Amino acid sequence: MNHAVRLAVIDGLPAWQVRVVQPERFRDVRCTLEPRLFKLAPGSLFAVLLQLYDVPNQPYFIHRVLDLSDPEVVKHLDLCAKSGRLVISFDTVGQVNGYTRTLLLDSGRWQLLLKEGQAFNATVDVKGQAALEQFLEAFMPASRERGVRAGWEAVQTANPES
Repeated sequence: MNHAVRLAVIDGLPAWQVRVVQPERFRDVRCTLEPRLFKLAPGSLFAVLLQLYDVPNQPYFIHRVLDLSDPEVVKHLDLCAKSGRLVISFDTVGQVNGYTRTLLLDSGRWQLLLKEGQAFNATVDVKGQAALEQFLEAFMPASRERGVRAGWEAVQTANPES
């Protein structure tokens, strides 16, 4: 499976590789990691919103949606939950050197959402790509206009059972 999200492990910790033009601007800023589970008819998805507050009240954000029918995704999220950390590897498209930054996460919440998503997938005929397409159909228009949380709410409205 080809991942749009670049999953990695750095020094035994789960990591996301992120390419940005000016990685240094995110080195010491406040950040938040917010996970959410979506249970759609074709399968469950684990969404994560990472916000980096380089500009107050207008954070730079990275949004990931992960298919829980993919064993590599499940392995990565399980490592996140067990370690309580996520390493962000800031790579650059320019000449500046990148770096890594380790973020703490709510491991109990991540583990709970992961287990809930896996339990749901055990009850349906999982079609991961169809779940992603269904998610994006509702998410994209709302998120373009009003942001990630509005996109999440649009998915919830379109799929009340999720």
